[in-house]
Amino acid sequence: MIKTRLAIVIATSIVVLTACSSQETEHKKEEAREQSSENANLPTYRIATVSTSSPLISKKEDGTVTGFEIEILEAIAEEQGFKPEFVIHKWKDLRPDLESGKVDLWTAGITIKDERRKFGYFSDPYLPDKVGILTLADSPNKLDEKNLKNLRIGVKGKSSFVAQVENVVGKNNRKIVKYKSSYAVFEALVRKKVDAMVANELFLGGMVKQYPEFKYSLKTLPKTKNGSLGFMIQKDKPELLIQVNEGLKAIKENGKFDQIKQKWLGDVDLDK
Repeated sequence: MIKTRLAIVIATSIVVLTACSSQETEHKKEEAREQSSENANLPTYRIATVSTSSPLISKKEDGTVTGFEIEILEAIAEEQGFKPEFVIHKWKDLRPDLESGKVDLWTAGITIKDERRKFGYFSDPYLPDKVGILTLADSPNKLDEKNLKNLRIGVKGKSSFVAQVENVVGKNNRKIVKYKSSYAVFEALVRKKVDAMVANELFLGGMVKQYPEFKYSLKTLPKTKNGSLGFMIQKDKPELLIQVNEGLKAIKENGKFDQIKQKWLGDVDLDK
């Protein structure tokens, strides 16, 4: 009798658990359908970026992008109730994209400059824009200002960094070596074709984090003015400017900004 009663209890429990599991699965499906329906009704904004500017922007194997700026905009979008659609464009298309309305927002480590305000709105600043100088750490005093004129310094050509370096070591200094990209400069540094490289300090910090097998020394380049980075918004979208600024403020207050910053930038100093 006991065995019979026990078998009935077990059988009944299995039926109840199966029913509960089925109800839970159906409930989750219903939530997913509701979420999908809600997302379908959200406004979508087209956001242009470059293929890579680590750690701010990184291209994944599937062709999509991630990185600090991408996750910040995703958090802002979630907070403000819109969908971000990221597309990879060329840096030279920044102005025509915004002036033509081809995209709604540009993000690519863009320095806030007055001349750029002519063709787009700038969001509130979200990161400082410091100019850094990086070397392999074979000499702790190599980056002292008095030694910089003796170094072969690699820099991306046709960039504002050239003038920044010239301001420190002298205009047309033959020890300034120009490359097509900051990645090419970094490669030259690790191959010891140059003694140091100059680029955005956040970019340099990202490279240090990405290649920990090397030892580095990183400093802020002397005699440089620090700026700020901001998102650029198309001038026919003032409502998006308000959403981005309000969303940025909200994720700073609720701690989401710091979580994303720690993930991509680590303990980098964000003070100007």
